Amino acid sequence: GDPPIAAAGMASGEWSIPPAPPDLRTTRCDRGRPALSVLLRPRPGDVAEAERLRLQEERDREKSAREATAKAAQAEKDREAELKVAVDKELKKIEEVRADNARWVKIYRFDLASKSMSTLEHSLTTDKAKEAAGAARDAYDQMGKLTAFLINAVGKGPIRGGWQLGSTLRDVLAINDKALTVSLGAPGSVVTVEWKDVKIRDMGQLLEGATKGGGISDKERAGLMLGFALLHYENKDVKSAGKMLGIALRGDPGLREPAQRMMPGVLE
Repeated sequence: GDPPIAAAGMASGEWSIPPAPPDLRTTRCDRGRPALSVLLRPRPGDVAEAERLRLQEERDREKSAREATAKAAQAEKDREAELKVAVDKELKKIEEVRADNARWVKIYRFDLASKSMSTLEHSLTTDKAKEAAGAARDAYDQMGKLTAFLINAVGKGPIRGGWQLGSTLRDVLAINDKALTVSLGAPGSVVTVEWKDVKIRDMGQLLEGATKGGGISDKERAGLMLGFALLHYENKDVKSAGKMLGIALRGDPGLREPAQRMMPGVLE
């Protein structure tokens, strides 16, 4: 057979393909192609498009924000409008109850007027109406202290000069929630006066007679005067209400806040 290749005088590895020169490794394949850095460099058209898209996104975000703000503002406006309707409706109910309570005020049954307003107060839903109803209820309660004071006072003895009959002052012998018993001077001679016939000036005379003997603090007197001012206010006599309130505040300046709440506008 043929001799081994090595025997032909060829050294081991002579049949291996020699590596190409360094310059031929890339120049033959990459000749005419741009460098990688050139390929990665954004083209002017791409830059402009990216900027356009960025600006568009920014405009879209601003538009969405404006629309959200406008929507929220409109929702708040609608809510306020709905609240106003609800408040006005409930304030009207309060005025209706106050008008109906005039029958109780006329006969000095402030307890029944207060109960009526309290019933309405518990059915109200708006804060403003609840505050108004609460103030009206408190006013009835304050006026109720007038009759409570008189009933308590006459229980300790006749109210001297508590009732004016013609040009003569007469003593009041008894008081309950329906009427007053007034002495006519002679023993056993009395007259009954129903509360519906008691005028505001008569209430003033009763309070004058019940307090002139002393035994009442300045603060308690001021509270009674506030109730008397409220009675004038309830009867639409704002001028007299303001005068009585001024006297009350001189006795107890702390009554200013509740007075402003129960008689808005009188101190302005």
